Amino acid sequence: MTNIKRKNIRFVPDENTLIVLKTQNGNEIVGLACTESFSGCGGVFKAHKELVLDITVELQVGKLEAQLAVIKWIKKLDENIWELGFQYE
Repeated sequence: MTNIKRKNIRFVPDENTLIVLKTQNGNEIVGLACTESFSGCGGVFKAHKELVLDITVELQVGKLEAQLAVIKWIKKLDENIWELGFQYE
């Protein structure tokens, strides 16, 4: 296993923190936050055809103000559930 040097410390969000993601087509997709940091976050979502790498979306994490983020990675946990990593712009 390779150690990844991260720029920002990751922390566990408050229990049941939701991520509301707005796609470029205006669709809202809701997921559960798994990690947060100063530069991004990660969450679990139901699989959706609009969730693809390197697109910019609008994210609102919990009670924080909405901001733009890029989908940087996607891990398919099974055919219907994906974990996504976002980097804030």
